[in-house]
Amino acid sequence: MSLVRPIQAGQSLRCSASSPQTASSPSSDRSSGRDTYQPSSYRELVGDAAAAVAAALEAGETRLEVEFPPTPGGVNSYKGSSDSYIDANIQLAITAGKELALKDKKRVHILVPDKGEFKRSYPMFKSSLELTDGLTLGYLRESKKGWLASLTGGGAPDLADPSQNALKADVYIATNASCIELTDIEKYVAETVHDKPFILWNMELDTLRADLGLFSFPPKTMQHNFLSRFKPVFYIRQRDYSKTVNAAPFLINYSGALFREYPGPWQVMLRQDSGQYACVAERPERYRLGQVKDELQTAMGLDTDPLGGTWDFLRRGYKDSTWWEDDTQKDVSANWRTSSRAKPVVWFLHRRAVQTPAKDQQTRFQSLTSLEQQQKGSSLGHKELLAGQSQPAWTGEGQALDRHGTGHRLALRHLGFVAAWLKGLYMVGR
Repeated sequence: MSLVRPIQAGQSLRCSASSPQTASSPSSDRSSGRDTYQPSSYRELVGDAAAAVAAALEAGETRLEVEFPPTPGGVNSYKGSSDSYIDANIQLAITAGKELALKDKKRVHILVPDKGEFKRSYPMFKSSLELTDGLTLGYLRESKKGWLASLTGGGAPDLADPSQNALKADVYIATNASCIELTDIEKYVAETVHDKPFILWNMELDTLRADLGLFSFPPKTMQHNFLSRFKPVFYIRQRDYSKTVNAAPFLINYSGALFREYPGPWQVMLRQDSGQYACVAERPERYRLGQVKDELQTAMGLDTDPLGGTWDFLRRGYKDSTWWEDDTQKDVSANWRTSSRAKPVVWFLHRRAVQTPAKDQQTRFQSLTSLEQQQKGSSLGHKELLAGQSQPAWTGEGQALDRHGTGHRLALRHLGFVAAWLKGLYMVGR
């Protein structure tokens, strides 16, 4: 599944009471987020990312994160060691750097992890770099010369010395670094960047954070002292889910994305049948991935498990958060998980007048919708959601608290049930 698809007509959803905006209509004010999002090309996608970066720089932000799928394809098909993804990230970073260099008159220095990658990438993108004044390429250890280079008087004669360009740069963009190379990024920021803007471009920080604290990897303090300072200014993380039901079609596939565009709030986007992503929930604080799934299930009418029941616990598990989401009190900054404008948000789906009856809407979830109506009475299924029918107000934050704040007694009760079930299997086996 690719985020970038041809623009098609589709019903839009909104989780605030503000007047809707179309995804294709230009808007200079993104403080209230987007109703829908479906870029027509990667040029438009990178343009939106560059505009968000420019807005953050104008507001005085200096530690920024940009994250979106670098190439078309499946959500789980990303492989950081693949040259196609590495080259795509560099090309996209160069495109964004051109936007900043031409429109904002910034000198942009793009950083790859090491000298080997620099020697491979520089000849490939040399012509693109030379076409734009103020756009240069370097690597994280460019200021450190090896002993052999010091004896011979330098490196390869056909490669420019990037360390001099780094000193003149106004903005730095780092991409394609691994978890181990986060230490090099931290040193580069301390020794070269100082207070200048520094951007982590498509680094998949959540994946890198998962390796922190493991043997031979940087410690977890890397997140608390360094990575927590980076504010996501343009962030798209796509997710695919499925759920089994006891009626046709028996297996429901649904997908969505966690989305944020500076200076707007964090938003949960549901992918509609047209390929368009529509907002179903938003708040100033970043959603955990477990909460993203909850919001998507609620919007789809798939939250059929009784709250606090056994199946709800078995599907959800005892823990639905990561260590860096739990240890936020150790962070020196909350930039990585909060939006710039922490204002109250009205939590409900935007009410719309229904122009056509719901029975005229043909969706692949028709069987599921009638099942939901039988089990829950007036629950909101995907068919009614796309048709735009009214939905009673619901509070996403309160729902998350209800689900996750039941305490240890509920967990112990479910663990006791699982233990009894395992004991029964053991006795049957004997």
